[in-house]
Amino acid sequence: MRPRELQGETNRGMLDIAHRLRRVAVLALALAVPFVTAVPLNVRVGLSATAIGYVCASELITRAARRWPAFPAGWLQPLLGIVVLFVATVTVPSVQTAALLLYALVITFHSCLGGLALGLGLAAPVLLATGVAAVLSPNDDRPGALTLMMFAVVVPALALAVEGLMRERRRSGARLARLHDALGAVAIEPDLHSTLESIVTAVRTAVGAEQAGVLLREGDHLAIVAPRQMEPDWSAAEVARFTGLELALGDAGPMGRTILRNAPTVVPDVRHDDRFPEWVRGWGDALAGYGYTTFATVPLRVGDEVIGVINSVYRGRRGLDADDLAVLDAFAERASTVIVRAQAFERERAAAERLTQLDEAKREFLALVAHELRTPLTAAKGFVDTVILHWDRLPEERRRELLRRASGNTDELARLISQLLDFVRTDSSELKLAPKPLRVLDAATDVVRALAPVLSSHRVEAEVDDHLVVKADPDALNHVLVNLLTNAVRYSPVGSCVLVTATARDGVAVISVRDEGAGIAAEEQERIFERFYQGSDQGGARRGTGIGLSIARRFVELSGGRLWVDSEPGRGSTFSLSVPLASVGAVEAAGSPIARDDGSDVALLATDEERGGAA
Repeated sequence: MRPRELQGETNRGMLDIAHRLRRVAVLALALAVPFVTAVPLNVRVGLSATAIGYVCASELITRAARRWPAFPAGWLQPLLGIVVLFVATVTVPSVQTAALLLYALVITFHSCLGGLALGLGLAAPVLLATGVAAVLSPNDDRPGALTLMMFAVVVPALALAVEGLMRERRRSGARLARLHDALGAVAIEPDLHSTLESIVTAVRTAVGAEQAGVLLREGDHLAIVAPRQMEPDWSAAEVARFTGLELALGDAGPMGRTILRNAPTVVPDVRHDDRFPEWVRGWGDALAGYGYTTFATVPLRVGDEVIGVINSVYRGRRGLDADDLAVLDAFAERASTVIVRAQAFERERAAAERLTQLDEAKREFLALVAHELRTPLTAAKGFVDTVILHWDRLPEERRRELLRRASGNTDELARLISQLLDFVRTDSSELKLAPKPLRVLDAATDVVRALAPVLSSHRVEAEVDDHLVVKADPDALNHVLVNLLTNAVRYSPVGSCVLVTATARDGVAVISVRDEGAGIAAEEQERIFERFYQGSDQGGARRGTGIGLSIARRFVELSGGRLWVDSEPGRGSTFSLSVPLASVGAVEAAGSPIARDDGSDVALLATDEERGGAA
């Protein structure tokens, strides 16, 4: 039901109740008057007859109004009451003063229900009736001239005052109805953006705005979250133009001021406002370019916290009146709760999806780990069993070869177990590193020698400064280099070159491992550092457990550096990590255990003996 319809129903209900009470009161008076012995009998009979006549006439008017809606019952009922009061005051002049009060009540009541026109229309017969009754009354019962003058002023003033109060009441009712309709139009959807779009649409309907928008607070900035498109004919560049304007918090713009002061802000003319000169040159000019003249922003409050703002813009001279601003502010206060709930639902949904993905990834990871552990274990057991069963028939060189292969598989098994333990360590908040000065050349040499069986199928070269010293945890740096080198061998062709370089750059040492493999697609270059992620097949290479690079990145970040990849499909990949530099004097100068070609380029090649031990 619309506000006017609701108001009409309320007025009709009040009229019916008033008529019933009035008829009951008049009937009670008609029955009581005959027993008032202080009044002459003929007067008592006349008053009773008048009261009974009033009840009958009032009932006829009420029935006629029900049968014929156009019947002027709204005027006839109060006029009938005035006539009855006039007859009573003429019959009993001593009640004139009390009648003045009843006249005032009649004016007040019907002004509430019928408005100013009815109130002022009834004032004229009331003043006429009181004047005639005063003239016809004896001098002793006649009200004083001052009383009559004051009454003549009070009666129309009552009608005006009541109309003012009722106008405000009607405005408040209409405002509440608009607010109720706007809130009812907000559809709380599972998708946060759908809810925000619904809020924007409701704002435009509630306050007649040309456009509206929701901006939420993100740290010390505001982010436009709705609508996704401000105008149907705006290009992406135009939307981006607005997105880049005055979104930082501060008192220099209306939105920032609204956030800081937790109060609505209105800019009546977007082309000029001395409070926000910079805003006018940005947002104001942009809005004026599309014909908007007025801008309003109200806070989205949750308790004492402001989580964002709702903006609205208007064209033409109408702008934004006080009622619209009150509705917009009240709507924003209630919409805040809807937004917070929608955000919480969105976070819960995203968390649930993430948990589902993690559970699935962990299941795949466990299955893969079981396979990865079983493969070298099965191979090692097979080699050992072969040697045991055929010891006498196998030549010594063959036995050595089988045992060497078994040893290589157990090394791989140990590496996988070590990787799993490192994964558990990096997943714990208690992981702490113990950095100390290290020579990069020594660290690289140790890793190459330890991985000699694995690296034997490739040519490993290095360009490392002898005097390059970093501050890092030895075990962590060793783990990272092992992971990068084994990945380079795994994903590059046999016989290709794996290059290790280390240079000082901007206060850090950048250590890189470059391979000549198939490369990594651009869309996968960041995902490969995620836990459990296994990239697409690269040249038929067996994929790993999906945790090696995530562990390596964690170690590097804990060391105060970062790990990244530069790659292009078909041209290999270069994995690089930055490590803080340490002073050269922090480590004793030591001769490199690795053969040198010259003063800077070093070939990190496995010895013949180490090559012979490879699987």
